Amino acid sequence: MNKHDTLDKKVKMAQHVMQQDRFRNVMAFLVHKGLLISNVDYGKFPILDIKDALWASSYEPRILEVLPAAILHFPKSIVESQCIPLELKIIIDQISAKRKTEKKYYCGIEIKKMEQIANQRLADNRTVPQKQKRITRSFRLKPTTIDKLKKLSKNQQTTMTECLEALIDVH
Repeated sequence: MNKHDTLDKKVKMAQHVMQQDRFRNVMAFLVHKGLLISNVDYGKFPILDIKDALWASSYEPRILEVLPAAILHFPKSIVESQCIPLELKIIIDQISAKRKTEKKYYCGIEIKKMEQIANQRLADNRTVPQKQKRITRSFRLKPTTIDKLKKLSKNQQTTMTECLEALIDVH
């Protein structure tokens, strides 16, 4: 058996895998959501099975690269989320919390690349990048301060939040 025979076997195996429904469903979801670009029309698929995504990522590494972004941006479309490996869960939690990761790579994929993809705005603006997501905080303000804020936001025709953000951005 020479190198060409081995290469031919790998190519045939990859072609076989790419025709399987599991692979096609994962790719359809990721392409439809705008996380991957492909010249193959996979159609639409409304859910992402984590088991299938992890299996498919062994044949298409780009899947693993965008998987954290898919999990963070489309959590209601994820099935079998309890099957996410612990190491990957930790990485996703760190990306979500905007913390630096200790590790540089996960299964040969640069974690920094995963973080960049999770922080990209999708072409159709369906999701907000992780670094731009709003954080809920509550403040105890005097009633007079609230009245002033309401008047100011009404005059500027903005929300009270937008008004506060504008005031803070000025300083």
